[in-house]
Amino acid sequence: MDPALESRFQAAIGLARDAGRLVLAAFQKGAARAQIKPDSTPVTETDRAAELLLRAAILARYPDDSILGEELGTTPGRSPWGWVLDPIDGTASFVHGVPLFGTIIGLTFEGSPVAGVVELPALAERLAAATGTGTLHWKPAASDPSPARVRAGRPLAAATVCTTGPEYFRRAGCTGLWKDLSSSAGLLRGWSDCYAAVLLATGRIDALVEPLVRPWDVFGLWPIIREAGGSITDFQGRDDPLAGAMIASTGGPHDELVALARPHATNAD
Repeated sequence: MDPALESRFQAAIGLARDAGRLVLAAFQKGAARAQIKPDSTPVTETDRAAELLLRAAILARYPDDSILGEELGTTPGRSPWGWVLDPIDGTASFVHGVPLFGTIIGLTFEGSPVAGVVELPALAERLAAATGTGTLHWKPAASDPSPARVRAGRPLAAATVCTTGPEYFRRAGCTGLWKDLSSSAGLLRGWSDCYAAVLLATGRIDALVEPLVRPWDVFGLWPIIREAGGSITDFQGRDDPLAGAMIASTGGPHDELVALARPHATNAD
């Protein structure tokens, strides 16, 4: 691995762990209060505190790198390296006492995703991948990671497909796609946010469909899914993490999912 990428990749793993500890401590206290942002998503003081922690550590070590975070916006950089931060992916779960939330860190080089980390502090799981490393999975109570792989592909009619919830399809203007998924997938469930990506990359579900995503939601997932042997695209089947919509899968049902989603891509993208 390129030394510059190796340094940042290892730093990202450690930073995700540190942010996860902060978030978990707040989760265990309970009674988190959320505000609703203009994009209709919730935010808490813990979201902001975790992002501040990440930003301070990144800028101390890599002052020339750019940072894009969900809560605190963009810090321009002078190097080709960038960090994309989602301090709590799944804030709704966090607020409601549901442990299916995590911290996502994406690394980019010249704007393209090259590494990612997902930390699930309440479940004691972590996934990390960089270009060429494969996807690494830290399981509960395990000090060393094991390789993560998607499971064997299967057709959509037999597939378990996850998504955050029908309200996102409504906001994206593609409720028809929700109906199509409901009638076409073998099983459709709301094991949402980054937790669904972990389920996919570790061979526990078949696909993830999200009609409304932002860069901090997906830049860290792009390398993780690909290095685990999966497919990840926008609704038109393109390699575009900025499109605003995402399909990730084992590869088995991917073409079928793209065929269902493509008519809705204009609204979602």
